[in-house]
Amino acid sequence: MRPAGWPFGPGGRTFPDVKLVVIRSLILAVGCAAIVACGSSPKPTTTATSSGDPAAGNGGKKDWQDAAIEMRPKAQAPYITPGERMTFNASIHGIDIANFAMAAGELTDVQGKKTVVVQAGVQSSKMLSILKKIDDTFTTWIDVGSGRPVLFKGHELAGLDDPVIEETTVDFTTSATGNVHVALERPDSGKADEVQENTKEDLLDFQSFFLVMRAWDAPIGATLTADVLRSRYMWRTQLVVGGYENVVTQLGSLPAVRFDGVSRRLSRKGEIDMSQGDRHYSIWVSDDADRVPLLMVAKTDYGDVKMEIIDYAAGQGKRLGTTWGGGGKRPAERPTANPATASDKAAAPAQP
Repeated sequence: MRPAGWPFGPGGRTFPDVKLVVIRSLILAVGCAAIVACGSSPKPTTTATSSGDPAAGNGGKKDWQDAAIEMRPKAQAPYITPGERMTFNASIHGIDIANFAMAAGELTDVQGKKTVVVQAGVQSSKMLSILKKIDDTFTTWIDVGSGRPVLFKGHELAGLDDPVIEETTVDFTTSATGNVHVALERPDSGKADEVQENTKEDLLDFQSFFLVMRAWDAPIGATLTADVLRSRYMWRTQLVVGGYENVVTQLGSLPAVRFDGVSRRLSRKGEIDMSQGDRHYSIWVSDDADRVPLLMVAKTDYGDVKMEIIDYAAGQGKRLGTTWGGGGKRPAERPTANPATASDKAAAPAQP
């Protein structure tokens, strides 16, 4: 069952369609798709490792670090309110390509644990649907005590040249043993059961990671690492607090904190798979009590993909979780985030 107010599907809004590989990159890199791995230095106090010019509001680039993992996401109640929902518009070179939505449902018991169901979906734009229509849905039941996923179900297009819809189910209750079972079902080949080895540390999926990152309130330069399962595959993400800026979206101009991240895919054995390359992204979260993701930018082979918030509903009742990380010192003045790339500017029409 989809959460109330879900913008996609029958009776909901319809949105335009971009190449499947771009959408995949968007969810992997921007949506933090299952890739939170805290890369930090072996010293108790870490420093920022993002490059770029934060003072100009252009975001940063997190460099991968091979140092020992120092800090992983804190286990606590998820930072979300039942009924809360947010919708984002994704674009590349100034062209709308898709909409991404996330919504929280009611509390429910799953496998003996009290959980909150969180559902996300991607729907391509009309123009891009000409190339490939995308209507993917990802549902996670998250433990309300620890913020860790209990069960994940994915419904998504298999690939750019594969029109089959894959159904993926992941049972996270065995992650403490060092293995989780990834069940895949396709109408053309039936069912398959794969085993993903993990570090026995906290394993997240991309929606539970999204909430962990949202709640992370730490000083500039603080780093975080997480292993995140995005549908069938696991990614290690390294995240750094990049700075405090103002962000202008359809919701207005808001103070925000910027996170810069880099992710690498892991093999079924839990080892870094360098054949996939690094995925870089920056995410701006409102620097207020709501801590709403406002803007996300992912680096892809096709250019920077931007995901900007266009609609938000706060939900009903009390938020389940609180912030963590010790807080950071806010600057007296903030630059305005303006992550426009050269390709975006080139695509923009000339002004009279």
